[in-house]
Amino acid sequence: TPGSRCGPGTVNLSATGPAGTTLRWYAAPTGGAPLGTGPTFTTPFITASTNFYVSAGTAPSPATATIGAGALTPSFQYVTIFAGGWGGYKHQYLIRESEMIAAGVLPGSNITSISVDNANGTGTYNGLSVRLKSTTTTALTSTFEAGATPVFGPVNYTTTVGVNTFTLTSPYVYTGGSLLIETCWSKGTTSNPYSNIKYDNTTYAATHYAYDDNQTPATICAGPTYNGTPENTRPQFKFGYDGSCQGNRVPVMATVTTPPAVTKTFPGIICNNAIAQISMASSPMTNYTNYAWTPNTADLYTNAGATTPYVSGNAPT
Repeated sequence: TPGSRCGPGTVNLSATGPAGTTLRWYAAPTGGAPLGTGPTFTTPFITASTNFYVSAGTAPSPATATIGAGALTPSFQYVTIFAGGWGGYKHQYLIRESEMIAAGVLPGSNITSISVDNANGTGTYNGLSVRLKSTTTTALTSTFEAGATPVFGPVNYTTTVGVNTFTLTSPYVYTGGSLLIETCWSKGTTSNPYSNIKYDNTTYAATHYAYDDNQTPATICAGPTYNGTPENTRPQFKFGYDGSCQGNRVPVMATVTTPPAVTKTFPGIICNNAIAQISMASSPMTNYTNYAWTPNTADLYTNAGATTPYVSGNAPT
């Protein structure tokens, strides 16, 4: 149900959905995390009429999604998180929004875990950290993207052959756009064994890596010395998330009407210790029922003799 108000401010909107569904409110017809849930929604402060969007969906429940077939097995290649040959590595991987949605991970979903499938090789990788970021980037470059949120580690992680799952320390809200996955670790050595996780080729640069020897995990995570070339490859990723089946978003208008004009009357010059009248008016005066004056100091009065202090209320003078 649309809502309206006079002048800038918040607007109350409402909607109904089928029994057993959860209503989610959004700022855009696609993408972005929900602004609120439930049959009623109070908009943020708005200065002009604005469409908000509501959809009905099932209540969130645990689900899994797989992105990539994992058709290829690396052999001493840099696409794997757990590459060897150097003492430590930092990787960034990118998954476009279209791929996330196709897999069922919609904007607003809470990601709870990330898994990779290790085809062969094992080892312990010190200070392993995983970070996530929702981003507008659609292809990686030779510059690492900043601002990812820590979601796992740092821990000394020992891989196993098969599925390796990183359970996030707290759910990460995927807000739409591409999902950036950042990993880093270091053993402070000059070489490490490979753990070769399954991967796929991509049509865009989806893997970026860098490496260095004899460094702490914190130094590697901040940015290794030696920068690799972005690759059109990416590991197969499996996500645990709170999923739901969502209907189409329906626009709901929050209307802001132009308030009636107000005129002010005041003297151009006020002499020291003189009394002067300042007044506001609208035609008709019933357009407004309250006039608030600020700053509310001891020098404001509501009568010409300046004997009745202004406190608060609806006095137009």
